[in-house]
Amino acid sequence: MPRVMPNLKQELVHGGGHWLLWEKKDEVIDILQRWLKELELSKTAAAL
Repeated sequence: MPRVMPNLKQELVHGGGHWLLWEKKDEVIDILQRWLKELELSKTAAAL
């Protein structure tokens, strides 16, 4: 995947299985919120 998507960000959630969103929903939400903040900050910085 990194060859195809050079800006790919991967996160490892320990103890998760096929139903990650149900098994580790709080961790997944935290990861997504951090990623969205990074996206927002990079757009803001690019606009300056």
